[in-house]
Amino acid sequence: MDGHIEEAHKVVDRVGGNGGISNDECNSCLVLSLFRAGKVKEAEVVFRRMLARGLKSDTISYETMMKWMCSEGRNLDV
Repeated sequence: MDGHIEEAHKVVDRVGGNGGISNDECNSCLVLSLFRAGKVKEAEVVFRRMLARGLKSDTISYETMMKWMCSEGRNLDV
């Protein structure tokens, strides 16, 4: 919320896959956090990047992003 997006990416990269938390879960959490903080474009970038890397979004972040992208007429191709 305070604009520390790069730091959030670093935390996700460092924590993901450690201690029972998967990269999928960490990135999904980041997508939702960005979306809820009003950083929708940044959430879309993370969402598209995770799908391109073969990561699987959780249901809530997937539905949230798909609904927003469809309502905005955004291209759904990854």
